[in-house]
Amino acid sequence: MKRIFMFLVAALMACTTTFAQSQNEKVQERKAVDKTQLIKMRTEAMVKQLGLNEAQAEKLLALNTEYADKLPGMRGNRGQRGNRGQGGERPSSEEMQKKMQESKAAMVAYNTKLKTILTEEQMAKYTEMQKSRAQRGGNRQGGTRGQDGNRTDK
Repeated sequence: MKRIFMFLVAALMACTTTFAQSQNEKVQERKAVDKTQLIKMRTEAMVKQLGLNEAQAEKLLALNTEYADKLPGMRGNRGQRGNRGQGGERPSSEEMQKKMQESKAAMVAYNTKLKTILTEEQMAKYTEMQKSRAQRGGNRQGGTRGQDGNRTDK
């Protein structure tokens, strides 16, 4: 009787482990969205939210494809830390500053080209969407820190 019970416990543990591994693989598959899918999803969302026509949608897809590697929100592998170098060390503040400036410049250029695609009403709606997104995410880049590392602009 003891042997049967131990056999059943071992079989149950093996089944549980196999099930957990297969669930983990499914979750990883869902998270792995390649860059082209991400670009298409972002474009489709903007088309729907802004009410773009087909010609505008095509131009927007081309613009999003052009800026896919330049804008932080459109890069693939979002689960990984993009600002970490090899071995997980943090880049220097100068490198981070440079990357932020490049990102801001890319965003300005993106918005300038986007103005040529959208109507004034659509651009106003897009600007409002960006503002509300920034408010939801908090002011991540703003503020100063004192000597103790705490924010001083609360």
